[in-house]
Amino acid sequence: MAAVALLVSRRTDLGVRSSMESGQRPNKRLRLQRRLRGWSQEDVAAGLHRLAASLGEAELGVDATMISRWERGTRRPRPRYVRLLSSLFELPAEQLGIVEDADLAVLPEVSGVAWEAVTSSER
Repeated sequence: MAAVALLVSRRTDLGVRSSMESGQRPNKRLRLQRRLRGWSQEDVAAGLHRLAASLGEAELGVDATMISRWERGTRRPRPRYVRLLSSLFELPAEQLGIVEDADLAVLPEVSGVAWEAVTSSER
């Protein structure tokens, strides 16, 4: 038992926290919206890459693993990804569960580019 307490204490000292320790919760809204569209986590990552490219933005550092982390609540997307996710899903960030009230003041306007426009060339 003491070893477990020491491990938890050591992890906290290193800045490593589980979602339970940091108060984060799984993002059921993001996962639900992805599943309603029949998209895999890889589909979301690829869609974000296509969307960023269509907007002339720099290459993204996102993959299916990062989408999984956002859905599990172990990570939260940065403002750039919040904006792109909102465009990709054509929903406000609040409906995707990817922002909290305190975050709303710092988010830039969401681009009007629709997911359909990005993927229509692939059909």
